[in-house]
Amino acid sequence: MSLALGAIAGVLFLAVQRYGQRITARIAAAVTRGAGQVVAAVGAALDAIYRSPGRVAASLGLHIGGWIGNALVAWMAFRLIGSRIELASVVAIESLVAAARSVGVLVPNALGVQEAAYTVLTPLFGAGAELGLAVSLLKRARDIVLGVPVLLVWQAIEGRRALAGAAGAESDEPLS
Repeated sequence: MSLALGAIAGVLFLAVQRYGQRITARIAAAVTRGAGQVVAAVGAALDAIYRSPGRVAASLGLHIGGWIGNALVAWMAFRLIGSRIELASVVAIESLVAAARSVGVLVPNALGVQEAAYTVLTPLFGAGAELGLAVSLLKRARDIVLGVPVLLVWQAIEGRRALAGAAGAESDEPLS
């Protein structure tokens, strides 16, 4: 049932993107000067994207694959900490946590939003709130383990670039 509702929502989303741009352009033009042209440009870009249905399907497949992969990681984490929650329940939890993170877009890295979502949602699917919080913190640890080295490398690259720029600026100065 939920899969059918999701499919219907997806089809409606695509239909609005594909055919709703004329209506949106008229509404935008009535509200703000020049907005109709911007909406028309966005519509043209969407048309260009949808002219390659194979690429759209590949993108959708990669997105769903990533989502399922993320749910499998969470399911394994639940298993490793002793919960026997079903994979379908974890997929549902992950989708709702993703929705909560999207709503909390103004919170940097959704700190606290993800944890609260897991804590509230996992009891609804038969696992304790403490298990949900534990999985959330495990996922945060993964983000830190993967993210911090990347940030350090980036800072090193930017630092070298800044030092090279400063050294180049000093050598270009005329001697007095």
